Amino acid sequence: MRSIRIMHFPAGSLGLFFLAVYGLLGFIIAIPVALGVGIEAGQEQNNVLTTLTFGIVSGGAVLILTPLFYGVLGFVQGVIIAIIVNVFLRFAGGLELEVKEG
Repeated sequence: MRSIRIMHFPAGSLGLFFLAVYGLLGFIIAIPVALGVGIEAGQEQNNVLTTLTFGIVSGGAVLILTPLFYGVLGFVQGVIIAIIVNVFLRFAGGLELEVKEG
């Protein structure tokens, strides 16, 4: 076993990782929400064509906007976490890990 010491986490890299994870979670959450919003928006109309249009548009908007919103928040959170971790790593002298080769 050999020991390595991590001294720094790149903020952009951790931000992109959180963007991907939170974007995927946002998409998973958006599916049932979009169905509910689409059904609810469609029921408020009197015409069949208007009902379908409002239901599809509102459900589609939720399906597109929710993962984007979650992804942006995840990126910001990842950058903030990386900055905080880097401050603590500087004071602690790094994070030591033991790695097994082979």
